[in-house]
Amino acid sequence: MNEVQLKILDLIESGKVTVDEAVKLLEVTSNNQKNASAFTSKSKENVENLFEDLLSKVKTTAKSGKTEFDKQFNDRETTDQDPIQQLDESLKNIIRSFNKNNDQNTGI
Repeated sequence: MNEVQLKILDLIESGKVTVDEAVKLLEVTSNNQKNASAFTSKSKENVENLFEDLLSKVKTTAKSGKTEFDKQFNDRETTDQDPIQQLDESLKNIIRSFNKNNDQNTGI
């Protein structure tokens, strides 16, 4: 027996509620517990979906960042840009890409 059920039994014993009233209280609390666990289950599912979506976005952004970096790295011989500056620019592009993807999905 849970704490709520024990409290209802105490109420019957002390004469504060009738058996019929106690049955109604037990039904209501039982329904509330079912709804609470359904909510918890749905909430857990929503959070898991949110993290899966975020992971997908991070992977997509990382892939595009790697592609961008590879492109700049391979083009290093045809440019006068310092390799550190190239890396810095690649990282900035990755961050911009991630923020853009994130901004497009802020309603999730």
